[in-house]
This record gives sequence, C-alpha cells and structure tokens, in this order.
Amino acid sequence: MEPQPFRQERVLQGRTFQYNDESFIQRNSFTARASEFHAAPVPRDHIEGTGGSTRTRELFLDASVKVTRQFDDEGTLDFQYRFRRSEDFDGRYTRNLIGIGVHPGGGFQARLMADVRGDKSRIDLQPELGWQDDAGNAARFAVVLPEYLFNSKQDEGQYLSEPITLFSAGEWHPSSDSTLRGYISASPETELEIPSLERRFRDESLQGGASIQYRLSERSRLRWLAEGLATNRHESATTSNRSATMERRAWRSRIALTLGGDPVSQWRLGGEFLSLSEKGALIGGAQQLSSRDEHLVFAGLTTPLSADWHFAPELFVSHVDGESIQGIDRRRTDHDGTYAKVSLPFTWSPGNGAQLTLNPTVELHSAAFGGGNLRVRIPL
Repeated sequence: MEPQPFRQERVLQGRTFQYNDESFIQRNSFTARASEFHAAPVPRDHIEGTGGSTRTRELFLDASVKVTRQFDDEGTLDFQYRFRRSEDFDGRYTRNLIGIGVHPGGGFQARLMADVRGDKSRIDLQPELGWQDDAGNAARFAVVLPEYLFNSKQDEGQYLSEPITLFSAGEWHPSSDSTLRGYISASPETELEIPSLERRFRDESLQGGASIQYRLSERSRLRWLAEGLATNRHESATTSNRSATMERRAWRSRIALTLGGDPVSQWRLGGEFLSLSEKGALIGGAQQLSSRDEHLVFAGLTTPLSADWHFAPELFVSHVDGESIQGIDRRRTDHDGTYAKVSLPFTWSPGNGAQLTLNPTVELHSAAFGGGNLRVRIPL
C-alpha cells in the first residue's frame, strides 16, 4: 500500500511496453501469491522482489525494499529507506525514498520522506503520519508533493497547477480470525506545460482498494481483494486549438481459498476478474490503448520436498475478450481467446524467514516454454 503520485513520464512517454493476449496471465503466474494480498499500511522491514521474462524482449520486475534504523536506544528517532521498482498501466516506475521518523509514543509516528534523484528539480517530498497498536490495527496518511522544492529549476517543463497526491490506508482486526484492509490514493488535476514540445498536459487519477482475510481454521484461509482505478488525461497544443483526451477505467476482483492438508501442506483455489478500458487518443509518446475483460481461475498445491524445500505447482486458465489500438494509424489487434499456463516453482526456505523461489512456467495452449522467474523474500 503506497501512494501513486503524478510523474511526468505518464504523459510524456506513456506505457513503453505493450499488452498482448497473455500479458496478464503471465503476470499472475509470477505474482499469484505475492504480498499485495496481505500488504500492511505500515509494512515491516523487508527485501522482496520478483523478476522474470514475459516476452522475448520484455522483463517483468517488481522489487521492494524497506529498511529502518534507530538513532537512539529509546527508538524515538529513526532513519528509513524505501525502494520500489514496479509497473502500472502507465508503464514502469521507480521510487527511491529516504527520510527520518519521530515516535512520540502511543504507537504514533511522523515521517518526512523524499523521493531523491540526481536531478534536484524532480525530487518529491512525502510527509506522513502513522499509527499502529499491539493488536496490529494500523492507519497511515501521506501527502506527496511531486517536484516541490525545485520546480523552477526544470529546463523542460513547468507546472501550471501544483501536483499533489493524497493517500490513506488502514488495517483493522475485528476478531482474531479476520483482517480488513483498505487504501485510497487521489491525485487532483495537474497541469504541466512543456514549451519545447509546444504542449500542455492535464492529468487526474483516483485509485483505491480493499481486502478481507478470514481464517476458517488453523490452516485454512479465505481472501478477497478488490481494486479500482480512474484516470483522465488531456493534451493540447500551445500554438493552436488542437487537443486530445484519454480516459482509463480499470478494476479487478480476486478471491482465493487456501486449505490445509496432510501430507500436502496446502491447496489453493481461486479466481480473478479484470476489466481494463482505455479510450480516446494516444497522449504524448504513448503507443497503445488496450481494453479487455479477462476471467482467470487458478488451482494449485504446496507439498514439502524436504525440511528446506517445497514444490508449489499451479494451473492458470484465462479467457480474454479484448482488443488493442496501436500507433498513430490506430491498428487494431484482437486479443480474444482462452489461454492456460502451469507454473512449477521450487522454493528454498533456510529457516530464518527468507525464501528463494525458481519458477519455470509452461504454456499449455501452445505447448511451449512460458518463461521463468526468480523470487526473493527476506524479512529484516
């Protein structure tokens, strides 16, 4: 659960990779059990990452690092580093935050973080307030001020309206068996002018989600997740009346049931529905508009191979109804079809909470190798 602030690359470059028939079943086979299902508003320190091949010339990467070190024995002042490299519907992005935190007591904390870059004009400020009790209930509020300190030093662009992102997240445990989580990230309209391109851009977005986890028994759990996103984007020429707009609406709902067993340690069943609609014009350097409804079901099991190794094969079947529009000539590509894939991850767990997973995959619909990925998880 992290803010998604405005970044200039959204409007100037757009998504630098393109979605195809298998883009989302590929990403699901890499991240089906990743931490977004149980991400906390105030996450613990960790190193976590997934990287793998999604196409011949395309690499999927989702990496996260959070490290906190106290300045004093009482823990009232600390230094924190956060790193995130991932992707969204606007393309790949990196956030590299450093800052200090103050803990006045009662589970409260206040932080000032900065997303630092070599170009000072692109530094974001991010003040935060957080709270967490002994039961795990938590709340976090953040304001992101993109490129706040040195906007006047920019050579290429000037903001005509100051960008800001408002973020809040919470976690509540109504009982010992249930957990509720939610977040919202809102970026009101931002207006950016690039004189060298003779272009002016406007962008606004709203994103939010909620999840429920319920423990059915000691080793069985039911999880449900829902997320939604809305983006409106406008481009106009500063020397003429030409203009263009783009509208994106996306939402997904995912449910997963985990059942304990013996000698098989876990069974997993679930499904996901994804709806993505991108309409309008190609803004900035964008190369593709994609719309699709995708239904996914998955089933798998986890079985131990030894004290340190386990094997967790999983089957994914996806049905897609959709199409993409590419290039200024607006070529249409049909994505309709049914696709199936098996992931075959082997995980080494040395006993300190760390995990290393090698995950080759096989495409059943084409009887071909479906790429592989590597996952690392290290709690700190």
